[in-house]
Amino acid sequence: METQEGIVLARRTANPYIGKWTLIAGYTEYDESPLQTGIRETFEEVGANVKLDPVPLGIYTFRDDPRADMVHIVYTGKLIGGTLRAGDDVSEVKGFSTEEIMRETQIAFEGNRQAIMDWVKRRDLESIDLKKKIWSFFMLYDDTPSM
Repeated sequence: METQEGIVLARRTANPYIGKWTLIAGYTEYDESPLQTGIRETFEEVGANVKLDPVPLGIYTFRDDPRADMVHIVYTGKLIGGTLRAGDDVSEVKGFSTEEIMRETQIAFEGNRQAIMDWVKRRDLESIDLKKKIWSFFMLYDDTPSM
């Protein structure tokens, strides 16, 4: 989930990786889709109502969780209501800017680190695309005579 501050992470209160930052995540219940899981877990862990993009940012597998090999389906989304607060299994919630997240060394799970890097890359590409679109727009109206 993104806010004006950036990507929202939660500090874990449970093992493994107690005290480390993580993406908002959880296990899918029997009667829900992965997208519904993301919406529910976001509310339970950080008190936020979120609108998730139905197309995942990516699917990530990782083996650094001692409980089992894991698969994360990671969605991006925007805060649409609620107040960010620490909820289930969370001691702190924080929005990280792109610059802050690149310096943060206390990220739990390889799958989270991969997803965060993909989020950063996508943000950078969106920024580059916007600059290209603006440049192209102005080039359409370039009235410099050709030689």
